[in-house]
Formats: sequence, structure tokens, C-alpha cells
Amino acid sequence: MFLPPGVNDFRSRGCPVKGTHLNVPGSLRTLLEQPKAQGQSQVDWTRALRLFASSGYRTKVVGTNRKRSKRFGTYPGVRIRREKRLAVVVDTSGSIGPETLAVFFAEIALIHRSGAEVVVIESDAAVQNVYPYRGTPPAQADGGGGTDFNPAFRWLKEDSRQRYDGCIYLTDGFASQPTIRPPCRLLWVVTASGQTGTHLPWGKSIRITTQGSVG
Repeated sequence: MFLPPGVNDFRSRGCPVKGTHLNVPGSLRTLLEQPKAQGQSQVDWTRALRLFASSGYRTKVVGTNRKRSKRFGTYPGVRIRREKRLAVVVDTSGSIGPETLAVFFAEIALIHRSGAEVVVIESDAAVQNVYPYRGTPPAQADGGGGTDFNPAFRWLKEDSRQRYDGCIYLTDGFASQPTIRPPCRLLWVVTASGQTGTHLPWGKSIRITTQGSVG
């Protein structure tokens, strides 16, 4: 389960939690009593997204009042905007608790805010949900089973309707090495206590640390 409606609002108002009788599970009480670090990015996404080559950007013609573009040769009122469509896989296996999910979706919010189009894939040992991210985390993330990286990569290969410029996999890294390679560039983002290594192939691995830096 993710965060119930009103929890973030309760925290944003600065309401005291310790000594307050709240009808919430213990895990959520612990989350509420912590500083609101989940609302801050733990990864420099401007830097991290540079790992995806500029050739991965799609171009879009949009209207503007500026003068004629010398670089692209377009006429006044038209300019070229570069965009990315990123698949962000969220590990929703049983080893991922609500606090970690909160961190994951805080990172997704920052990726989305950087200007990328984000499609979220919730996956444990199977793909559970796929949806475009619109700036708000889900009320619930489905999963709770084992971890297998292959189903999400298989889904990406079989989704012929979309072309993805990159895939970001948010995980604790505790799973076997995948055998299905995704059809796009890959970035592994692993929790502070997670497992990195050669079992995470085909892309760079970065770690979310408790200090909010990247290792």
C-alpha cells in the first residue's frame, strides 16, 4: 500500500505526529514522524539523464512567436522542442516497503518535472500496472511477490505502440540477472541498502543514499 489520501497534506501543514493519536498503521506513523525527505530528490536527474544520448530525444514542432530558426530552417511561429519518453519501472516486490515506495515516487516526480514524458511500470515477478505519470503518485502500488526483472523488459519489447528513449529501473537489486534485454538505454537506480553488481547488466547503476547523493 502507498500513502493514503491526506497523509502528505497532514505533513505539509507541519502538524505534529509524535504524541498525536492517528488511526494509521505503524509503518505509516514511522514515515510521518520522519523529516519529509521523500519530497526531495535523492538523485541529480539533470546529471543522470545525460546518460541517455542526445540522439534518444524525439523532436516536436511547437508554435512560438520568435523569429525564424537559423539552425532548423523553420519559419516564424515554429520551433523545435526536444522531448524524452521514459519508461520508469518500479520494483513493487515484497522486499519494497512503503517508505521505499515513497522515495521511488519522489524520484519519479523529479524525473517528470525535468520535462520527460514518463510511463510507470509497476512490476514484481510480473507486470502489475502500466500507466502514464501525471504528477501524482498512485493511492496504491500493486505487487508484493518475488522479483524478476524480465517481465518489465519483455513488456517494453512487446509494446509496439510506443518508442521509449530510455528505461529507469527503481529497485533494491535483489533478483537474478535478467535474460531479456530492453530495447532502449537502461539506468538502474538502487536503494541505499540494495544490491548492485554484474547481475544488473546493459546500463549504469547509481545508488540512492540516505544523504541524497549518488554513488
